[in-house]
Amino acid sequence: MGLELIAAALTVVSTVASMDAQADARSASRRAQGEQNAQNAMKRAQERRQQIREERVRRSRMLQQSSNSGTIGSSGEIGALSSLATQLSSNLGFNQALFESGQRISQNMQTAANEQGKAATWNDIGRLSSSIFSMAPSSNKAPSLSSEFDKTFPFS
Repeated sequence: MGLELIAAALTVVSTVASMDAQADARSASRRAQGEQNAQNAMKRAQERRQQIREERVRRSRMLQQSSNSGTIGSSGEIGALSSLATQLSSNLGFNQALFESGQRISQNMQTAANEQGKAATWNDIGRLSSSIFSMAPSSNKAPSLSSEFDKTFPFS
């Protein structure tokens, strides 16, 4: 009987420790996701600034060329400048879509990790209850409901 108690205690301790470690792992995973999101936001901002900077350089070159050639305000200049604005907007929109997609992927990965942790916790609980029931004393004879009924209600 002493070894059974030690085994039960070890089972309880290991299950609790496993559940605690799983909670710590989920917490660390959430922190890592937060860091990844912050890093992605910094990259996105840097890419946005770079694209805006490049668009301004191209715009100023076009304006200078128009000035040098005497075509300021021409339809060619206006079309070229509009094209630059459209390209910039398209690039910024694409980068925004990639950023949002990355965030959704990260959130889904976190959700998957959380659900795996929950599954492992329930698995630990199942093993704990199984080991507790396996240590319970068993009798070869199941109690008879009719005999219990007869004892409780002796009408015969």
